[in-house]
Amino acid sequence: GARLAVIGGGFIGLELAATARTLGAEVVLVEGLPRVLSRGVPEEIAALVAERHQREGVEIVCGAQIAAIEEAGDGARLRLADGVNIEADLIVVAIGAVPNTELAEAAGLAIENGIAVDEMLCTSDPDIYAAGDCCSFPLPHYGGRRVRLEAWRNAQDQGVLAAANLTGARKTMASVPWFWSDQYEFTLQIAGLADGAQATVRRDMEEGAFILFHLDGEGRLLAASGIGPGNAVARDIRLAEMLIAAGAKPEPLALASPETRLKKLLAA
Repeated sequence: GARLAVIGGGFIGLELAATARTLGAEVVLVEGLPRVLSRGVPEEIAALVAERHQREGVEIVCGAQIAAIEEAGDGARLRLADGVNIEADLIVVAIGAVPNTELAEAAGLAIENGIAVDEMLCTSDPDIYAAGDCCSFPLPHYGGRRVRLEAWRNAQDQGVLAAANLTGARKTMASVPWFWSDQYEFTLQIAGLADGAQATVRRDMEEGAFILFHLDGEGRLLAASGIGPGNAVARDIRLAEMLIAAGAKPEPLALASPETRLKKLLAA
C-alpha cells in the first residue's frame, strides 16, 4: 500500500521497482533519458523490461527533468520541470555513483575516471594497487580501452588479482566484463561491451528467451546480451563470454541458429 518514487532507470532502480511492486507497493519510476537501461543494454531488451514493468503496474516516466524534491507531510513530493507533481511515501535516488578518489588524489596517484591502474591493477605508484568500482583499467579484449566497471563480479575478480600481485604474482586482468539483473521472472545477462558493434545477430530460444550477439566490422564477437525466464540464457551467455575472450569470429548464421551449439563454435 505504500507509494514509492524511484529516480533512475538503471539496474538498481528497476530491480528496486520490481521488488517493491512484488511486495504490493505503488511505484513511479522517473528517468532523465529517453529510455530505461540506456547504459550498456540494447534497446530491444530495454523495451521488453519496460513493458514488463508497465504490465505489472509500474508507472515509468522517461525524459523527465526534476525541479525539486520536497517534504510533504509524512512523505515527500517530486516536482518535475513540466509542472507534474509526484507524491510518495518514500523517494529513492538510484542515479549511479561517483568513485571515491579523494585519498588517491591526496597520495598523488593518477586519476582517470577513477583511480587509474594498469593491467596488473597497479596505480601510478608501484607500491599501491586499486581494485573494484573505484578504479579504471585497460581491457585487453577491446584494444586496451580504459573502463571502470560497477559490478560485483569485477570487484571480486580484481580483489583476488590485486592480492596475488601484491605478493609478486604479476598476473594480468584478462576477464570479460559481465553483468546481470533480475526483473520479476526475467534474468538479463550481458557479457562484453557492445560499443563499436557494426552488426547484431539475434538467436531466439525456448520460453521467449533470446540473445543478441554484437559483432565488429571484422566479424569479431564483442558482446552478447540475453534475456529470458530464470536461467534460460545463462549457459549460452557464459559460452559467449568464452568466445569473446578467445577473439572468435563466428559465422552470423551459426549464431542465429538455436540448433548450432555455441560450445561447438568455441571448439572450432
